[in-house]
Amino acid sequence: MRFGQMVTAVDWREWALAQNPDVEFIDGLDAAIIGVAVRCGEPAAVIYDGDSCLKILERDMGADQANEFFWREVVPSCGGAGAPVFLIRPEVEHG
Repeated sequence: MRFGQMVTAVDWREWALAQNPDVEFIDGLDAAIIGVAVRCGEPAAVIYDGDSCLKILERDMGADQANEFFWREVVPSCGGAGAPVFLIRPEVEHG
């Protein structure tokens, strides 16, 4: 895989698994995958966009419930050498 190459969720899965056979995926959140973290001296990990995860969860529950579920169920359920990374972009005031 090369930088800037268009890929599908299946491509991400295959490539990530080739880098780290222990990589973890979260059921139902493939659309929130934005990349694979290749870390120096550490195994590769799938990167999920936190906002996209919440939007996906909000399809089945309210915004507050999705937020609580994400932080209390999704994030703590991950662990080990294949644990995913969640990109969280806080709102920043400029001025």
